[in-house]
Amino acid sequence: MAKVKVSILIPVFNCEKYIEKCILSALSQTLKEIEVIVINDGSFDNSLDIINKFVSDSRIRIINKDNSGYGASLNIGIKEAKGEYISILEADDFLENNFLEELYSKCGYDVIKAGFKFYPDNVEYKLNFDGISSIDNAPQMINIKPSIWSAIYKKDFLTKNNIFFQETKGASYQDVSFQFKTQYLAGSIFFINKPLYNYRTDNESSSVKAKSKVRAIISEFQEIDNFLKDKIILPETYSQLVVHELRAYIWNFNRISEFYENEFIFLSQKKLKEKNLKMFYKSRYIRLKDKIKMLLLMNCPQIFKSLLRIVKKYECPKKVKFLF
Repeated sequence: MAKVKVSILIPVFNCEKYIEKCILSALSQTLKEIEVIVINDGSFDNSLDIINKFVSDSRIRIINKDNSGYGASLNIGIKEAKGEYISILEADDFLENNFLEELYSKCGYDVIKAGFKFYPDNVEYKLNFDGISSIDNAPQMINIKPSIWSAIYKKDFLTKNNIFFQETKGASYQDVSFQFKTQYLAGSIFFINKPLYNYRTDNESSSVKAKSKVRAIISEFQEIDNFLKDKIILPETYSQLVVHELRAYIWNFNRISEFYENEFIFLSQKKLKEKNLKMFYKSRYIRLKDKIKMLLLMNCPQIFKSLLRIVKKYECPKKVKFLF
């Protein structure tokens, strides 16, 4: 049997509308030495019936389990994978046919990452990195949108460093801490600034659109803090991580319902107060507007919330829009 170069992990929960296109994009890869592991996380729609249509393809493995969440599904997939590298494909997304061939052509690095497109908007997300980088020489990579699925990861790198997902059932954004851990621990990351992954934005049942999920994103940054407790982090890398956390909270504020806004502002302020903000404010590489946002959140949370709400709901003055 040929060596499996890449294992594609597809966690599925109630995704009947999109899963066929997703699996077909995996099986249509120009890189042929692959396996596709579909982890059915207790779906109760027609997803499993659609998945079972592909059982005759020897490259497909299906794992059925009770619902325990995205992180638990991917952890099972990582442990079960036979490939040299691991790829994560979300069930409502799809790959360009040359995705794996392009990335695997740079094999040898711990992480190899490509750009992606928002679908159906057809808008490319620019990585602004090309070639080899590491978190120490390019700490701004921390601010890449969480996008663990537009990369492949050497399996040995993940397992030797015990890099797995949080298994918080019902939570979201479990890619946030996973992405940071891989960035921090990778000896080197190879970036291919081509849009080779299609990230769907029109799935109304996507977890990122759940307006009542208030604490999940904070839990992910707490996991990062726990991970860093016994580790050295350079001042500029630390400052970029603080910016990343602040921006994630602002993005989350714009996503949640108005009912939860006060609670979320309080929780995010409390969490950021644990940071070394003196280092953040002194950094020459942090934009002034990010420092202003932090000052507002720390010292005038109600004004901060009001400005966010103006941007969220209404046409607003250019100065306010520029700040947020």
